[in-house]
Amino acid sequence: NQLVVDSLDFPTLARTGLHSDEELLRTETITGRPTAEITSIARPQESSHAGFLALDEDIVSVLRADNDLVARLGLTHPDCARPLFHVFNVIRTIRRDSERGNVGGILYNGRWVFLDFLGAKGWQRSIFDDEILGYWRIWMTRDPDPEEITLLSERYPDLSEEDRDETMGTLTRIHTGEMVPFYITRYGFYEGHTSYRADPIAIASVFGLRSLAEIESAFEGGLPEVLTEHFTGGNAGE
Repeated sequence: NQLVVDSLDFPTLARTGLHSDEELLRTETITGRPTAEITSIARPQESSHAGFLALDEDIVSVLRADNDLVARLGLTHPDCARPLFHVFNVIRTIRRDSERGNVGGILYNGRWVFLDFLGAKGWQRSIFDDEILGYWRIWMTRDPDPEEITLLSERYPDLSEEDRDETMGTLTRIHTGEMVPFYITRYGFYEGHTSYRADPIAIASVFGLRSLAEIESAFEGGLPEVLTEHFTGGNAGE
């Protein structure tokens, strides 16, 4: 069910599409599973090789920090999940109707988004006590506009060319799985800084939910740091 929200643990999320930071600060269990246990099994090399959180991150800090990012973009978690569900539903349709598997991409909000996906050898189980399972590796990319390259160069003249390319790559490429849109809708969880993270800023950029100028303005000249800093207790929700 692509519309289910964990309203028992997060009533404000269910009602508004965004978390209450006060509710998150009081959160000790999610779906009845202690947050410390969720953090432990979400580490790399635990329930999955890549992990769902970086080693220095915990589940509540990541939920708080990503909620802050989404709010600063003027979006909600359902806004961010919607294009990822669109991609997943395209994949399901293709796999049902064609042996060929992949398509070139989709046109979304006037942007051509290239798609590629690959099935796993087995199922990835959820870190929460729920029925969500993962099977697909999904890549979603778009080409940067020349104006965006110019904007980054003008706003961040002290960045090396390599760092600007890395920032632009983060803004125009997403590698994740189909678990993540369910996680976003249900819990506001985009994964921590792992290889499967679907950064909400990248979602907004790839799918045209916000222009790069709007995104950069939302983070007041700190975009490269916002895209790379891990969500530890010291910077979550602040």
